[in-house]
Amino acid sequence: MAEEQRWSPAVGRPSVTADLAMLPTTSSPTTPPGFSSSYSSAYIAKTGSVTDRPNPSLSQLSAPSQTASQSQNAVWKPFQRTGHIVGVPPSYQSSFNVETPSPVRTHVAAKHDIAQFQTLAKKLAAAYAPSPLSQTSLSTHSGLDTSYSPSPALKRKAELAHHFKPIHSFKKVKQSEIIPGVSKDDIPHSDKHEVSGDGQSKQSSLDPEELTARPGSVTPSKGGKRNVGGRPQGKAGTKRNQQKGPTRLRVNRPVAAEIPLDVWGLVLPYCPLDFLFKARLISKNFEYRLSYESTWRNTRIKNYGPDMPGPPDGLSEMQYANLLVGQGCMCCGDKKARKTYWAFLRRWCSKCLKEKVTLVRIKQPLPIHEDFSNANNCTRQERSCLAMKEQHPKIFECIPHAVFDSFYNFETSGTYPVPPLWSRNSQAHLIGYELSAITAKIAEIEEFLRVEPDGIPKTQEEIKAWYNPQIEANKGMILQIQAVENWDNTCRLKKSDDAKTYRHERAGYYIEQAKSMVPPLMAEALYLIQSFKRAITITKPPSERSWQILQPKLQEERAAAEQIVQQRKDQENLIEHRQQCIENYRRLVERRARNDTAGQIAVLAVADAVIGSLRATNVFNEIADVDIVHIILRQVYQQYYAAEDAPGSELNTNKYRLLLADAKMVYECRIEPIISGWMDEARSKAARLFKCPGCMRKDIQLRYTFDQLFCHIGKKHAPEIGDFYQLHIPSAELPGSVPFPWCLLEWPKNLPMLAEHHKASGKWDPSDGSEYQQAPRIEKVNLSHAAFSGRSVSREGGPPFEQFVENVIYVGCLLRTTPLHAKFKTLIAFTFALDRHLLANAAAPPFYVLTALQLALVRGGHYDLFEQFRCYTCCLQPNPAKNNKFVNKGQPFGEIIEHYRACHSHGQWTTHMLTFSSHEELWSALSEPDMHTALQVFDRLFPMKEEANLDPVLRGGYIASDTFMV
Repeated sequence: MAEEQRWSPAVGRPSVTADLAMLPTTSSPTTPPGFSSSYSSAYIAKTGSVTDRPNPSLSQLSAPSQTASQSQNAVWKPFQRTGHIVGVPPSYQSSFNVETPSPVRTHVAAKHDIAQFQTLAKKLAAAYAPSPLSQTSLSTHSGLDTSYSPSPALKRKAELAHHFKPIHSFKKVKQSEIIPGVSKDDIPHSDKHEVSGDGQSKQSSLDPEELTARPGSVTPSKGGKRNVGGRPQGKAGTKRNQQKGPTRLRVNRPVAAEIPLDVWGLVLPYCPLDFLFKARLISKNFEYRLSYESTWRNTRIKNYGPDMPGPPDGLSEMQYANLLVGQGCMCCGDKKARKTYWAFLRRWCSKCLKEKVTLVRIKQPLPIHEDFSNANNCTRQERSCLAMKEQHPKIFECIPHAVFDSFYNFETSGTYPVPPLWSRNSQAHLIGYELSAITAKIAEIEEFLRVEPDGIPKTQEEIKAWYNPQIEANKGMILQIQAVENWDNTCRLKKSDDAKTYRHERAGYYIEQAKSMVPPLMAEALYLIQSFKRAITITKPPSERSWQILQPKLQEERAAAEQIVQQRKDQENLIEHRQQCIENYRRLVERRARNDTAGQIAVLAVADAVIGSLRATNVFNEIADVDIVHIILRQVYQQYYAAEDAPGSELNTNKYRLLLADAKMVYECRIEPIISGWMDEARSKAARLFKCPGCMRKDIQLRYTFDQLFCHIGKKHAPEIGDFYQLHIPSAELPGSVPFPWCLLEWPKNLPMLAEHHKASGKWDPSDGSEYQQAPRIEKVNLSHAAFSGRSVSREGGPPFEQFVENVIYVGCLLRTTPLHAKFKTLIAFTFALDRHLLANAAAPPFYVLTALQLALVRGGHYDLFEQFRCYTCCLQPNPAKNNKFVNKGQPFGEIIEHYRACHSHGQWTTHMLTFSSHEELWSALSEPDMHTALQVFDRLFPMKEEANLDPVLRGGYIASDTFMV
């Protein structure tokens, strides 16, 4: 050829030679059988030398050439000998007249595995059997003489030309061109494609029938001289699609690059400390990396600075971090618990704190004796601690302690020489010790003091030598704990001060920015907009971006806020109007004070009818305590407006419209007497307290009484623009002593009050008439089906009948491991001991037996029995004093005894001293699913009577299974 052409090797197609060796061949050196001499010469003239076919056999790669320049370029020669055509069986080599081969061309080839292509050759030989080739197609497309039948060699050569057609080196292989029966992965692909002279990509296709007519033909490229890379000279190459910028992080596509653990060790210290607990759950590598103390220590120092004290002795860095930033009670798992009690190195909820810590008064009474004459005012746990101290005087000097105030609130860890700035400076009254620490220390002391059968008891010098190191270690531990506690509370105090500063800065910044609005927005209107109030509560410095977020919200609400500001200014200017409004309100309140107006009488009549219908239909037993107030007020509202004979208004209007003052009147005059008659403090408290629908805080939700709720709404939510604004009355129109305008606001269909089981959403629809959502109903047990109905005290087992104290301790031991509440355990133990005593004696036990009972309970460790009970006699009084603590709250057993001895008659102490739970409440508690063990003990102590076994009604409506009967 006149012009040099460069070919890159075609996509590897192995030569099939093994299965073609048995085909018949011809001896013609120039023209194959079935071809005329004119066709052969024309074919050679058109295509050039047949050796120009760029389809070498990849199974016969030649070694690199001996020259240094060729060896550096890693070239290979497709022609092994002169006149040899790669890809054509040896028996067919003589069929082609090849006198002078074309110059040897070099190609850059990848070093493929030869075994791979040998396997591919075997697949091709097995997959491609001779396919039928029609005579018509041969005659039409190849110019063959069809006067005679073509020989098998011609057919085979046509098949070879079709299956091994040359593919241009710059053309991408399509799936349709891959040989059938061979997977796409078995054939190596080339990343190059044909580039035309103008630099554009182009794919060429060849007709299979044309290849059949011209076997071994190759379509030369139409471009000029090309560079080694395959593009025309002087043309810029096509750039591959490369990602611009840094690596994109996507959720559904993980980063392929693997970061060594040492690099993560440098990254994790810059993360928040609480993130490390989440990182431990990512993979085992992170868990392994976070097992090093250095990682946690470096992260803590990066977050809090090097001045932060390290963890106390015995505490790892991860445990230290958990106490600093963790959440949830470490005992019961309550997720709301956040307070860490550093004295005990635990994070507890308030309930677990009371269970895990025992309190001792700082001003301790005299040492206790058998009669407890000097310790009746102490709790049982305190008396137990005093008994331990009397036995081991230095035991509490070896245990860390905390200081509590008189209301049992945690103050500090240990006693500070100088009260810190963050302390409340309240007078400390109690010292708290962890019960588990006391138990462990007692076991340690007893192990040290234990004497072998032939041993010698420890001397005082040995005991003192044993105590001194532990006392010094405890003092050092308390100093470490106080250092951490002081740092923690100082940081909290500083954070609180910074939050106040940020709020002040944000308010001033937004007020100045609002003045630049068109028209300017004044501060009086800003403080009426809820979005502004929410923005200034964020504890971050103000910024231009935060103002850009707030500005559109202010534009939406500024019109209503400016209108309210203008109305207030107009009302303040009308002094006579203000005085008239105040005088009218005073007269209205005085007129309604006696509840004798026509409208008030009608409202009370409707309330009586509603309550009477609820009692007649026995609905009170089905309504939860928290829903009684809501249901009665809703039905009063509905029945009043449903009545056709509504009275005329005292204000000369068509009909008397209900006011919020009427709702308050119904609550105070009709509902409150019902609640007060329950004689159950827990039920009364649940019915009297309500939640505010405008307060959405989940961590702290306050409860309000009926009056407190509306005063709270009128002060906090009503002045703001929103759903509660219709409850707002300007203070200029009210007397100064009126907290809420009850007589000026109409009673809405939906009162702004929520029960305990409702969730506050921050919104309120006064016209919402949807059905009220009641709390889940709890089936109340009938008194005739009470716990002791149809049962009698057991006469078998246990102490003698007349021993009242021993029988109480006996029942306490049986019920110790059951999940039953302490008040029900006390009721069962007291009833069992009293009934057995009455079997042996006609009279009740004497009052002084309670002193022995106190001592036995302390010695037996029954700290929960007979504790926190109210005085039954004081509760029966019609008008007890409001400050009577024996009525308002349960008291320790010793105080109840002293109070009853001083104030009441001793003859009826078995029935009038303690306020026990009712029998149906006891049976309801025993019927819980997890009370199987408690019910088993109860059946043992109070078996069914013989006649009760025959009647399920006398058995209390419950038939115990055989597995629970003893």
